[in-house]
Amino acid sequence: MDLKRVHSILNNKEKCDVFYGDRPVWIQGIDDYNSIAKVGFIDNFEERDIHIDDLYEKDLYNCYEDIRNHTFEHVEDYVRPYHEGIDIIPAPKDPRNANRIEPSFLTYLLSKVSLKYEVIIIDTNHLLSSINLLAFDYSDSILFVMNNECMNLKAMRTMSAIFEDMDSNKMTVILNDSNKKQVGEYSIADMKNIMKREVDFRIPSTFYQKQYDKYVMDGKIFLLEKRVREKCKRATKVYQLMVDTLLKED
Repeated sequence: MDLKRVHSILNNKEKCDVFYGDRPVWIQGIDDYNSIAKVGFIDNFEERDIHIDDLYEKDLYNCYEDIRNHTFEHVEDYVRPYHEGIDIIPAPKDPRNANRIEPSFLTYLLSKVSLKYEVIIIDTNHLLSSINLLAFDYSDSILFVMNNECMNLKAMRTMSAIFEDMDSNKMTVILNDSNKKQVGEYSIADMKNIMKREVDFRIPSTFYQKQYDKYVMDGKIFLLEKRVREKCKRATKVYQLMVDTLLKED
């Protein structure tokens, strides 16, 4: 756990479940200089000084393990408030744990969260793994974000062919021009010819952010930052159109 998250928990009026080992604790204070948190153990009210690297919140893998071990009670135990109106279940920090999760777990989890949320977004990688394919089956819309480069276009042509064979119209292609300032390799007409389909939405190059890495590391969402919205009005309209179109289709 990092310092920013510790301070967020200390300032949060809502309950945040934090663990040391397999024991639940509450954070009472923090020594920023040494990254040491003063915690109390809920099971016996013992107090100790713990390095923040040894504290954690439950993530997707903990949820999977609890379901397997029949200790799962409430999906809220794994949900973390991210922003007003936005909750997340964090991905496993250890990629080895991510690979241990079985596809059938996703079916069970979605049955729990689908009754509580209006919109559910599953962030996947680019692999056609069994768990990603299952996520595709359960999704109303599948958003493919691509760059203007040869390898991305080749991958999108393959995906387009797969979805065409499946007679599926779930696929939405988003061209991201904002990740670099230079002109892309191909024109829109070239891309359409290569992919054998249209680009549905295009994020303009004016949405390019020099401090992209810092935003990501700080866990910020660009469009929730007032300064970004005011500077990138065209991109904001594109995102709003994207949301309105997808929600209308559903």
